[in-house]
Amino acid sequence: MATFLIGNHSDRSSPLICSIKQAKLDADTIPDYEAISYTWGQPVFSHQLFCDDGSIFPITQNLESALARFRLSDRSRYLWADLVSINQSDLAEKSSQIALMARIYQNAARVLVWLGNDEGTGSIAMALLGRLSRINSISWGYTDGQYKEEVITNAVSKAGSPNSQDLELVWTFIGLPWFSRRWIIQEVTLNPDIILHCGSAELSWIRFVLALEVSARGLDDSIPRPAAFGSVVKMIQLWRNWSLLDGTQEGCGLLELLDAFHHFDCSDQRDRLFALAGLATDVRAGPYDTTAKHFSNAEKRKERTSKTMTINADYSLSVNEVYCMFALERLTSSKGGLVATVTDASERRVLYSQEHILPSWVPDLRSRNRRHAERASRETEYGFDCLPFDLQCHNGTTLTFGVDIRAT
Repeated sequence: MATFLIGNHSDRSSPLICSIKQAKLDADTIPDYEAISYTWGQPVFSHQLFCDDGSIFPITQNLESALARFRLSDRSRYLWADLVSINQSDLAEKSSQIALMARIYQNAARVLVWLGNDEGTGSIAMALLGRLSRINSISWGYTDGQYKEEVITNAVSKAGSPNSQDLELVWTFIGLPWFSRRWIIQEVTLNPDIILHCGSAELSWIRFVLALEVSARGLDDSIPRPAAFGSVVKMIQLWRNWSLLDGTQEGCGLLELLDAFHHFDCSDQRDRLFALAGLATDVRAGPYDTTAKHFSNAEKRKERTSKTMTINADYSLSVNEVYCMFALERLTSSKGGLVATVTDASERRVLYSQEHILPSWVPDLRSRNRRHAERASRETEYGFDCLPFDLQCHNGTTLTFGVDIRAT
């Protein structure tokens, strides 16, 4: 993989200069790097990243803003960002690097989320979320689940539930474009240390989770939750399973993920599948099987192997070919695959232009399974069961969830 060393500079308006460093993920000498999670925005490459070898990388305005924000004034910083670290025009390289994406974000020292340069509403929302997270912090140290629940409820009651203006601000915040980008699901759920950045403001992911839990308690029937709420809750549950509980739960299958995150956008419709395959416990996503840790004993691994699909990110295939590949894998990977696949295809049937017509037995992943959508809507309408739980630290200590994993 390719990381890049962004040079230090006290003036954020100065040109961005970097040095590309090739590294192997398994190598002992790999530098500590931070992976950037961001939205491309419009695919207009109007800004430049200068390399010390004389080459120039055209980049988007949003990535330029992110790199300017993450550049330090006193030292260089190793970063990874897809637009710089992957040659997007080389389909073979892109396919091979996409297969590594899960490991790249999983092995990063932390994930830096860039929400944009909004110094107005975004920064105000970040400050509000920080305050709401501290209401929840009063429960730290309690281990009895029921009593802890009472402590949180009393704290919210005393501090005052979020009012309608607060809630509107929180819902506007999770309506930012980053929260509906398909690739961020994988980028966030695989790493325990995530920092949200909006303009000059920043907030740890754990504090965001705490604040969202408090916001959910402040709702009544007259204040509807936005459509994105259920998906964000699902993403938090995946993050908790992948990054904090060390694989003690078995996670989600690919179809469940496809329906839970159906409205998350991607510019390339092949990524509707590729962006989620690395998180599905019933998929072998290329040669690197990041889901294996969810199955602790040989019997479960054997059972899983007989039921898993193999999904390789291959950008030389068309959208129709990728969806047909998925259908064939599903047909042969499990007992009853034929009936399940054909039924799923009928539930997703949508008429597209002539070039997108699929065989009748192939599920069109651009359309959501209607039956699954109705069930998911009922399950997430009021459910927020992310708390309480504990965080196992690298030094062996256990902290009650709610303690910020950052030192500051």
